Amino acid sequence: MKISDVAKKCGVAPSTVSKVINEYNYVKDETRQRVLKTIDEMGYQPNATASTLKSHKSWIIGVIYDEYDTGLLHPLFTNILDSFKTVMEENGYTLMYLTHKLHNVYRTYLQHCEYRNVDAVIISTSVLKQEEDTINEIKKLLASGVPCVSIDHMEEGLYSVVSDNFKGGYNATKYLIEQGHTKIVHVNASTGLYTGKGRYDGYKKALEEAGIPFNEDYVIEADFFVEEGQRVADIIAQLETQPTAIFAAGDEIAYGIILRLQELGKKIPDDISIVGFDDIYMSKWFHGGLTTVRQQQDVIGRRAAQILLQKINGKAREGNIEYIDTPIVVRKTVKSISNKRECD
Repeated sequence: MKISDVAKKCGVAPSTVSKVINEYNYVKDETRQRVLKTIDEMGYQPNATASTLKSHKSWIIGVIYDEYDTGLLHPLFTNILDSFKTVMEENGYTLMYLTHKLHNVYRTYLQHCEYRNVDAVIISTSVLKQEEDTINEIKKLLASGVPCVSIDHMEEGLYSVVSDNFKGGYNATKYLIEQGHTKIVHVNASTGLYTGKGRYDGYKKALEEAGIPFNEDYVIEADFFVEEGQRVADIIAQLETQPTAIFAAGDEIAYGIILRLQELGKKIPDDISIVGFDDIYMSKWFHGGLTTVRQQQDVIGRRAAQILLQKINGKAREGNIEYIDTPIVVRKTVKSISNKRECD
């Protein structure tokens, strides 16, 4: 079936049908609706290759996704990308994951973009400073001029939409202090990542403001896994001075801590209070509701999509960082204790 077939049935020129398909503004609404109705009735499917050649666009957005060894399993970033995908699809784009294998041959991210002629790229990859190969690949991609936006990586010349990790760490710790806690363990998810460093710095700032001495024994490093939380719980159980509260840098870490401490006979929050970070889906249900810091996943995804659309159209500024607020979500895992103190 051709455009001319649709045009003949509608009683319009083929060029009018083409304008409707390509969403030109200067077509009368009555004509547009008649053409769209005919397209639907006839089951006409525009040729994607022809459309690409004419517009010089592929209408494909490349996705670089490699989240700190968790891949597509991490619920936080799949939710962010789902929100991002919704906005991009509303604007006519489809998403395609970029990998290092193309027809069973190794390709860089830039080579994959060039082969597929992608219009833009969203980057979701947490890399440590020593991972030079990945960092250099991202730098080459940026230097190529392909419009890019990031939701979990910061680089000069890259527009990044990220959670305010410092404020989130500060909010979590301050909330615990306001509930009377002064012996607060922070389970940190690597200060080699900007996310971990931000949450750790926020923790330290809240302690400092409250006049609570910093205790190195109360900072334990872990990865973003339930099993890591279980390992950390064993360490906490052996501390000479037992804490009354824990601020974990990830909800899954908090899950593991709670599960293991319960096995050791601890009651949450009666014996020890716990705050997580992320507010992933299960957190509202886990242990009756985990008190946590919310990363506004839908806001991050939508905002990243809006910025990338602007960049595709040459309108966005270069090299900015946009921080999304990280509020505390109070549920069931924190107990107010008797020596409650005020924290301004």
